Amino acid sequence: MIDLTQTAAHNWRDNLDDVLLDIATIEGDGWLSEEMRILAAPHDDECISLTVSSAIKFFDRFDPEMDEAGDVVESSRRMGQTVYGSGGWNRWCFRYDGTVEISEHHAGSDDVEKARCLGFVVN
Repeated sequence: MIDLTQTAAHNWRDNLDDVLLDIATIEGDGWLSEEMRILAAPHDDECISLTVSSAIKFFDRFDPEMDEAGDVVESSRRMGQTVYGSGGWNRWCFRYDGTVEISEHHAGSDDVEKARCLGFVVN
């Protein structure tokens, strides 16, 4: 079976609230409030793209590829959905396996360093 663990604090599957709070130390309270509002809103199959909500909804519908032993293959485990930070400057990647990463090519160097210090994966 798939191992959906990384560090407990940065695995959105296990600790979404903690992940969002840590991201908010970089993105700000306004970003967090908006993400929480979108997560709490009743959405059918439609939701605002490039948000935490859209990433979670994608993975709810995602059908991962399995190997002969019944384990999820690496390419499916690493499937990711982009989440924009405040103003769309920073880009976070929420992965199927629960990993949350920040893109060093789509974020300011200070924010990348803060994310690294918080224990996020930098890609």
